[in-house]
Amino acid sequence: MDKKTEDQIVGIKHTLNETLGESIHLADSQSELKKEMHELRKDCDSRLKLFKKLSFRFLLVVLALSCLAAVYAPVRVYFLEKSYVGKWLGCSTEELQENQAAAEQLQPGSDAELAEFMKDRAMDRALEGQAAKEEISYLENVSPAEAKRLADPVQPSDATSNLAKRQND
Repeated sequence: MDKKTEDQIVGIKHTLNETLGESIHLADSQSELKKEMHELRKDCDSRLKLFKKLSFRFLLVVLALSCLAAVYAPVRVYFLEKSYVGKWLGCSTEELQENQAAAEQLQPGSDAELAEFMKDRAMDRALEGQAAKEEISYLENVSPAEAKRLADPVQPSDATSNLAKRQND
């Protein structure tokens, strides 16, 4: 063998060694990559399981709260009606329901009753310091004379006597 052929053989051996080293290095990196991917998959699976557990628990909590609200609200309203309706109206809810069942149709009041109601309402608003113009305009439709009398400024002595008379009623 001549020198040139030997150099070529040595070059081929060197190239083969480099290629073999690179393939060993690639195989090592591939196995490391597989290990990392396996660990990441495990981590992802564990996080997914944790997320499933937490989301299921969250849904259970939401379901429990909605059931509690669905039961609690009507019960609370029922007991509030039981306790406060009697205080406000002076009768129990049963009596109120009986009265509503007995009165099938509301009968309109007379014009005199309506005028009296509107007059009282306008006076109440004026005593409370609120504007009574709207109530007086309603009263004008029913009883213009009464509305005119209320719209005129009242003398202080009349106002105190009217106030005392209303308090006695």
